[in-house]
Parts: sequence; C-alpha cells; structure tokens
Amino acid sequence: MSLYLYLRKRLLKKQISLLDQGFATAAVICYYWYRIPSLLGVGLYPNDGVLIDLSAHLPIWFALLSKCLTAIFFVWFMLIRARNKAKQSWNIRPEYSVKVTRVC
Repeated sequence: MSLYLYLRKRLLKKQISLLDQGFATAAVICYYWYRIPSLLGVGLYPNDGVLIDLSAHLPIWFALLSKCLTAIFFVWFMLIRARNKAKQSWNIRPEYSVKVTRVC
C-alpha cells in the first residue's frame, strides 16, 4: 500500500491509470497464485479448500506450472490485450422487447 501511494503521488495523471491496472493485475495474480493449486489439492495446504483432489494424479511440478500460466494469462488479460470499450456490455443499454405503457 505504501508503494502504491508513493507511486500514485509521484506519477502524472496519465500514468495513474496504468498504475491502477498494474496493481489490480498483481492482486488478482497473488490470489490465484495460491488458489488454483489449492483447488486441485496440490497447494501448500492440501486439505484446505479443495474442489477436487487430483494430488495423486498430477506431477509435483504442476503447482509451479499452474502458477506461472495463471500469472501469464492475467497479465495478458488485464494489461496487454486490446479492448474495445465501445462494445463492452455494461456500456450499452439493453433493448427491451416489451414496451410498457402506463394506464391511469
């Protein structure tokens, strides 16, 4: 938090958006760094939060591979890929099929 606040104070307004995206990406990566292996039973605490226990079927290096692939995916997904903001679903008001008329 201190690093974020320090950088936010020192950067220009145009760079703050990139800083926000970078720290948001880092937060998501940190969460999934530990969560994905735990869901499959190969994390640091094998019995904590297991969705399906695949520890007997997955090789020992799978935990590190899943962490790295997850980090690469979220860096691409949140920072690198091109986004068309005009076509994002929350920016477009949905069309309603039924027009409601008020009867008094």
